[in-house]
Amino acid sequence: MIQYNIRTLGKNEWDFLELVACGLHMKPVSTERLHQMDLQAVWKWSKYHMLGALVYDAIEPALKVDQTFAAEYPQLLAAWREKRDKALRKNMLLDAARKQLFRYMEAEGIWYMPLKGSIIKDLYKTPGMREMSDNDILFDPVYSQKIRSYMEEHGYQTEAYGVGAHDTYLKEPVYNFEMHRVLFSEKPGAEWNQYYQDVKDRLIKDESNSFGYHFEENDLYIYVIAHAYKHHKGSGTGIRTLTDCYILNEAYVDHFDYEYIGQELAVFGAAEFEQTLRSLAHKIFASEDMGQKSRLTEQERELLAELMYSGTYGTVAGMVERALKELQADGDTITTGTKWRYMWRRLFPDMGFYKENVPMVYRHKILLPFYTVFRWVRGLIKNRKKITEEIKAIRKK
Repeated sequence: MIQYNIRTLGKNEWDFLELVACGLHMKPVSTERLHQMDLQAVWKWSKYHMLGALVYDAIEPALKVDQTFAAEYPQLLAAWREKRDKALRKNMLLDAARKQLFRYMEAEGIWYMPLKGSIIKDLYKTPGMREMSDNDILFDPVYSQKIRSYMEEHGYQTEAYGVGAHDTYLKEPVYNFEMHRVLFSEKPGAEWNQYYQDVKDRLIKDESNSFGYHFEENDLYIYVIAHAYKHHKGSGTGIRTLTDCYILNEAYVDHFDYEYIGQELAVFGAAEFEQTLRSLAHKIFASEDMGQKSRLTEQERELLAELMYSGTYGTVAGMVERALKELQADGDTITTGTKWRYMWRRLFPDMGFYKENVPMVYRHKILLPFYTVFRWVRGLIKNRKKITEEIKAIRKK
């Protein structure tokens, strides 16, 4: 875990978290309290964590009562309100498109299960409060080509097909489908791959349709935590992970078997992560004034700082940090040798990378030298900014 000091969280960060707590409880912040906040900074953090709609719901009543905010922040508040409205509209459009796809899958006899945000968002108190980026759906991979044909016939562009864990389809203005052939990609050494290898055996048949499935509540939570833990071990994950954890535990507190959850998460090393995340979520969000924030343990402080500064999808610096620490197993200061090993692996990944991302090269290894050069050139053209950030992160260690 990245070692952040809790002092890295300044007033603006705590103000943002306070407004998130207010939004989760649908308790409007007072005008007096809002005047004490830097709304530009709170807006920045809200966008960074894809929580703009939730936070706007918390401040909107105060904005209506006190018109001085509109006079002081006219463009900011207009953009913020527009983002909240667009989040609701996007959720509605994604819901409608998902239902349309499910009708097709029912007609064709293809089993399916909605994942992640499309399930969790309905546990939040109002529609649109939990912003969605895409529709994640697990389905029978035997029908991958059939699904591709359907999506393209309905105006979607195929962004990725047959590589990694999912196929990606995009369509303007907001449509993004990730059709999962498996829940997790085949990263060597990742225990969650084995755990979810026969995932359909863990699913429960929906009563309201013929081919839909869902997780039992405990297994849903385990999957959400497993997904968060994967990001935590990679480039990091953000405050929305913390709000999802809080919402799930609030919704299913009478259903969760924490002994079972801990045993299952221990299979891939995520039990301690879940306990820390759950305790942190309760201390930050159980009351609107975050009265327990002074009682955070050292582990909770470190995790909160990671979540705050990683954003919804993590950072390049976080990815580099974790990879270097994984290579430097003794826990000492990162050495030059470790940095060179990291760069070598990035330039010349193992065959597991090709099996997951470039199956053609994996099957026909004679193509490997040609693809390696192509990958370098493409990276310099398309991902120059990210590569520069990665090099800077390596140098800083």
